[in-house]
Amino acid sequence: MRKSGSTGTRGKSKLYLSYLLLGTTTLMLGISIALVQGWMERTETDRAVLPVSEPERPMEPVEPPVIVPSKPEGKSSAVLPVAPEVFIVIDDVGNSLEELEPFLSLPIPVTFAVMPRRRYTRESVELIQKAKKYYIMHQPMEPVGDADPGEGAIFTGMSKEEIYTLLDTNLATLGGAPGINNHMGSKATADGETMRTVLEYLKERNMFFLDSVTTGESVAGRIAAEISLPYAERNSMFLDNERERDYIERALRSGFSLAETSGRAVMIGHVWDEHLAELLLELYPEFTEKGFSFDDIGSMIYLGRLDLEE
Repeated sequence: MRKSGSTGTRGKSKLYLSYLLLGTTTLMLGISIALVQGWMERTETDRAVLPVSEPERPMEPVEPPVIVPSKPEGKSSAVLPVAPEVFIVIDDVGNSLEELEPFLSLPIPVTFAVMPRRRYTRESVELIQKAKKYYIMHQPMEPVGDADPGEGAIFTGMSKEEIYTLLDTNLATLGGAPGINNHMGSKATADGETMRTVLEYLKERNMFFLDSVTTGESVAGRIAAEISLPYAERNSMFLDNERERDYIERALRSGFSLAETSGRAVMIGHVWDEHLAELLLELYPEFTEKGFSFDDIGSMIYLGRLDLEE
């Protein structure tokens, strides 16, 4: 009987421990479920509160503001005209380096017309290049009357071959040039056959012609237009027809007035005039301050500013 009672007690203890273990497990499971639910609720809340970031997009270009300047009272809003242009050509270079020197130091663009086959032809070109100035060939041509145009001149009645050979030889004494103008030439420039040959020669070599206009009968402009040759001409009085300082100053001021009214002026003077260089140096600041622009003939030719009648 005693043995049977001990066995019953031990069975009850095992059953009690099983219930206790099951209850503990259930409690832990409940706690775990509660914790998971609480975490999920907080996560949902965080998602509702925190903003959702969008992927970055490239910034669109911003148009700069358009600034319209205010118009000063009492002044017109019209566009100002281009500055009047002045082109100074110095003829007869090549006979004297001493005469050339004052013009080389001028603080303005100048075009030097260098004569071929002269004592200082090549040296003059070298000095002009060193001074960073512009030059063309000053080609002697037949005048009306008995005046001698000098060595290397073109005369009416010359054949095409003679003119071509002569121009080749003349240009070689300078080492080449981008264009030419005429020295004298009142008869040659009025002769259609002679000028067509000369201008065709220049056309074939991509050169240009500046007409010194030593006669009102020149046909150079008409023929140049026919063959589409770059061409310009003197449209102001010669600066030193009289070798007096007052005359030269009046001629210069007349040229500046022409530039002011017509837009540009091509003026021609001579290297041998002792007053011309000093007057250009004296007048340059005055006319620069007034808005005049100085340039060389090459700029006129190659920038297309050829219509002197505009």
